[in-house]
Amino acid sequence: MVPGSSATYHVAITPSSGTSFPVAAVLKVSGLPQGATATLNTAPWTQLTATSWQVPATTTLGNVSLAFHVPQQTPAPETARGAGGRLPTALGLLLLPFVYKLGRTRLAGRLGVLLIVSSALTAIIGLSGCGVRTGFFGEAPQTYTVTVTVTAGSVSHTTDLTLNVQ
Repeated sequence: MVPGSSATYHVAITPSSGTSFPVAAVLKVSGLPQGATATLNTAPWTQLTATSWQVPATTTLGNVSLAFHVPQQTPAPETARGAGGRLPTALGLLLLPFVYKLGRTRLAGRLGVLLIVSSALTAIIGLSGCGVRTGFFGEAPQTYTVTVTVTAGSVSHTTDLTLNVQ
């Protein structure tokens, strides 16, 4: 999933005997990415906290639908992505016309060549970037393990869901 979107998972909640728990059951979600939210819109579950819901005792249970929303991320500022190499390149290109005039003397000609070579190397470094961030908006893709726990009295069961954020 990309930042700013949602992913929905269907989780089967089945008591070990019968179709309901004899006591109230609580569903909790943990392991969400920072800023992400969880939503459970399956009746008759009611929300207790931002990551937990409860169903009354003896309620017939079925699948629940859990949705996870990852907040929109903003692109990194230019200075953080390697814009520092652009200023020397621009200055080098502005000075390029003067290399011809400086080329009439031996020392000035060598300085001109040095200026051209350093400008070219700075341009290559500035354009290549760091190359380690390959995900959406330059962020590295991450995988999160979201744990869903259902507790009814002394009985507790967990299941892990995998959430891939690009």
